[in-house]
Amino acid sequence: MDLIRQTNVEEGITTFVESLEGRTLPAFTLPSIDGEETFTFPQGDKHYLFIPYTIADCALCFTEVPFWHELATTFADQLEVVGVVTGSTAEQGAYFAEHRGISIPLVYDEQGVLFDALDLKHSSLTPMKVLVNPQGGVLHLGRTTYNRLDAQAAYMEVVRSLLSSAGGSVIKQAAL
Repeated sequence: MDLIRQTNVEEGITTFVESLEGRTLPAFTLPSIDGEETFTFPQGDKHYLFIPYTIADCALCFTEVPFWHELATTFADQLEVVGVVTGSTAEQGAYFAEHRGISIPLVYDEQGVLFDALDLKHSSLTPMKVLVNPQGGVLHLGRTTYNRLDAQAAYMEVVRSLLSSAGGSVIKQAAL
């Protein structure tokens, strides 16, 4: 497995995704949406990390909440799912999350730290999902599945395959 090929996004994003092979997510810390805890990326433990990244008032983005929960539940022993919310106040994010029934950990990225870490400051790649191995290696970066069940099923199978082999290489999968 070498690389995810994004066939449904702009050429610039495709080029960026191709450049991820071997890239490591630098360490950074973000506060939880309620401000009571912090979360450090990457964790450096045995878990892979799935990061759905969205703005707080994006109704379409949050249609994927059941998918996030399914990933967290299905792969609980190997995959941590932590949502990153940006684009409004932490209070708005907390309100929105509460009304969407989100039970995964959520952090607030007021300054766009994750975008900076991925050199995406001037892109429009939101909502997005990021998959990171336990060493911080970025395995996948791409747009959300926009609640497309076929894309979610394909993504689940790719994650299942990755975790069963625990190879940690960048994934090659069409049209995720």
